[in-house]
Parts: sequence; structure tokens; C-alpha cells
Amino acid sequence: MLSRRLLAVVLALALSLPLALTLAFGQSSPTGVPSSIGLIYVQKKNYKVGDWVLYKITGMSQEGQTSTDYQKVQIALETQYMGEPCVWIETGYGHSPDSLIWSAALMSENAFNDTIAYLRPNYYLRRLHTSTDPDGTPRAVEVRTFNPRIPVKDADFDSRRPELKDSHPDTLEIGKKGRIPCEFLLLVRTHTTIKNSPDVNYERGVESTVKRWINPDVVPITAILREEEHKIYKEHGWPVGKVSTDYPVKVIGFDDLKTELIDFGSGAKPHLADRIKDSRDVNPQEVTP
Repeated sequence: MLSRRLLAVVLALALSLPLALTLAFGQSSPTGVPSSIGLIYVQKKNYKVGDWVLYKITGMSQEGQTSTDYQKVQIALETQYMGEPCVWIETGYGHSPDSLIWSAALMSENAFNDTIAYLRPNYYLRRLHTSTDPDGTPRAVEVRTFNPRIPVKDADFDSRRPELKDSHPDTLEIGKKGRIPCEFLLLVRTHTTIKNSPDVNYERGVESTVKRWINPDVVPITAILREEEHKIYKEHGWPVGKVSTDYPVKVIGFDDLKTELIDFGSGAKPHLADRIKDSRDVNPQEVTP
């Protein structure tokens, strides 16, 4: 299922969510560090430059593989890019909060004007840290997320919408911060892809059940206090001309992921954003919204 690296980057795949919504996919930096753009709470802007959050991420696969890592997300710098108000989101990732590897992504703050930005966070990715020169100069490449000549419709993202199963007030104990009031959400999302051949129809799917506790008024940037995710991987194959229900759906694996807020605060200084320059001889990169 997941490699050790992928097993631990639940934060890169989680979305900041309005109180009744969630789940889509973030964009990983070529540096191997998740960009965290999918984490930003997009129902409202709840951060200022220097705000930061630190998470402990643990995972376990069906094969018994386990991982423990830390991810720190901070708001490094606000700027204008091609006429848009943007913000540099820096991510530190590693086995210890004292020795993190850093990357950065530039996000358009126009995301806060989009009611379904939580379903398409990559739509607002503008630049991505790709490498660092031997002298320490970080390099970033322009990211193009869509063809402006082809309209992007809200309906194109319906398959990413999760189903809200439960929502109620709760409280969680967060280290030195004490007990924090929050909203508990239980969401389920099923994503299926079908591949047809002349002889066989083949369907693969992932069912993701997420328990999430959030408070955007207390926790900056992400709003997330805790998240527990259980993914079940399924496959289904049947011969062309046959009825699909005559052939069983097979469960081929699962992953369990847990994200816990360790601490949050303000006053963080940029690691990369105030020194970042364009990548040399690298064309703009395209990603799917």
C-alpha cells in the first residue's frame, strides 16, 4: 500500500474544511516534502504572517509497517504574484521536530473567494519549491493548474465530495494548551476508477473514513486539532459481457493514519520564502486542479 514516506504524509492529503466539508488531495513538492496547500482552512482566512502549527503523524499499514513523523506548517510571507494576492506556505517535515526538512509553496489567496476550494486546492497553487543550490539559494518553479481556455465547472469536482455522517461539539486536550472546544466531524469518501479492456472491466477504489476535530477560531492555518483516517483499498474485475454483481469485490489492503496537534503559535521566521528565486532552465509545471 503506502511506502514509509507516503504513509506519514496524511497532512499533505488532508484538506482544511468548512465545518461540514472535507477531503481532497494536496500537491507534493519535488523535494519530497508535502506542500501542505491542501491543509489551509479555506472557509475564511484565519492566519497572519508568522503563524505556525506542529503535528505528530503516525501510520500503520496492513502489512504492519509503521511510521512516526512530524510536520510543521507556517505562514512565511504574503506577496503579489501576477496580480494575485498570494502567501508562501512553508512546510517542515521529518522524524524529529528539531530536525525538519523544509519546502515551500505559493498559494493564491483568491481561494478564500471559492466556495469549493476545499475540493480543488491545487487550483490555487502558483509556485513550488523544487531544489536548493549548493550555496543555499532555494529555487521555485511556476505551477499552472489548468488551461484557461477550458472552463472549470463546479460539477467536475462532485466525485471528490465526502458524505458527512456526523457532526457535534466536542473538546480535546492539547498539551500545554489545555482543553480546546472543537467540532467533531465524521466523513466518508469513496473514489473509484474504472479501466476497460477488450476482455475485462477492472475497477479499483478507495473508501476513506475520517474522524476530524477542528476549531478555526483557535488553531491557525489548518483549524485541525486531530484527525484519524482509515482507508480501505478494493478491486473488482469482471469479463466484458458479464454482470458485474456476479463477481465479488475484493479488499486488498488498508491503512490507518493519525494526525495529532502538538503545538501552535506565532512569530515564526521564513526558512525559504524570503530568499527563493526562480528555477533556472525549468519550464512551468502543470498539475491537475
